[in-house]
Amino acid sequence: MLNREKSLSNDIRRSEPTQLLRTLSLSISTVRSDTPAQQILEPQGDYQPNGASCPPLLNAGHYPWARRHYLDACASQWSPEQFDLEIDEQQWGDSKTLTTDERHLVTRTLGFLHACKTLLMDQHALGVYRHINQPECRQYLLRQAFEDGLHQHAAQNALGTFPADEQVLPAQDETALRRLQWLEQELRPVSEAEPGTGGIPQGQHLLRALIASYVLCHGMFLHLANLQVWSLGRRDKMNGVAGLLCRIEHDEKRQIAFGIDLIKQIGSENPDLWTPGFKSELLQLVHEGVALETRSIYENLPRGMLGLNAPMLEEYLQFIANRYCTRVGLPSLYPEASNPFPWVDALLISHETRAETAASARAGGCDLDWSH
Repeated sequence: MLNREKSLSNDIRRSEPTQLLRTLSLSISTVRSDTPAQQILEPQGDYQPNGASCPPLLNAGHYPWARRHYLDACASQWSPEQFDLEIDEQQWGDSKTLTTDERHLVTRTLGFLHACKTLLMDQHALGVYRHINQPECRQYLLRQAFEDGLHQHAAQNALGTFPADEQVLPAQDETALRRLQWLEQELRPVSEAEPGTGGIPQGQHLLRALIASYVLCHGMFLHLANLQVWSLGRRDKMNGVAGLLCRIEHDEKRQIAFGIDLIKQIGSENPDLWTPGFKSELLQLVHEGVALETRSIYENLPRGMLGLNAPMLEEYLQFIANRYCTRVGLPSLYPEASNPFPWVDALLISHETRAETAASARAGGCDLDWSH
């Protein structure tokens, strides 16, 4: 059990990464860019902060939507220590409560969350920041980097509470790293390119990276992983972790909303970027991401469990892919897909209301209503 009365240093010592986390951390070192964070933040060559080499992708005007996202994020500050995992820890050690597959599902989700946030902090927040010169957007990107670090901290705390079953490691390494390597490949051009020097190619690389990060990684990869743990919570299992992931999802939804607004703003100010060929390229990107996640779904959930199986998750993945394609101005890829989990939206709306109330009152905890 996490003892919130002890010092932060004791919390860190007690929450050292499990074998699962150490394995993923070692593996992710082969995925991440070799560029140090300090070098990413420092101007390269003749680059000027105002993008003098090429016209900036965004003008210097006031963007109320970016400021609103930032203020909303600041107003909903939380801490991983607010979540009591004592009952979850008791259930973890009870073979009659949790099956081996269910324990694997939890460790896979937390392990992927931790490794994914590491990559996003290194290559998305800092990489995209260099190419965006608008102050309010930069302000939010720094806030997002903080939130990703907070989510990483939360996953590490939870993994330190539940001893990882080493039998999950081979499958976790294969399925998680495949997606992480794909995501790193999409983000690398933005992380390595010098800002203000690429014109249309640079702008299209940035838009592609934004869709890979916000739509595919945040909106699909992480969302599908969280959903599987929420399904356990609906059966009164691992409610602490389910609540923690629901709180993280609250941040993720705002990050996605910011990302989509940023994509639309860049597109409206740079219509020459949205060529028919580039739109086809983006649709292919989404299709690749969906295919990658579908493969992971069937590998991670070969037998299914009560109320959840791989075909249902595949259809839901296609459903949310259609939703995000529409939001960024692309046509739907899977017109026949429907939502097999109508309780998800109701759950998140309920939790979002509770989270906002808790934030305004500076209250802890995350009580979830699983009755939908």
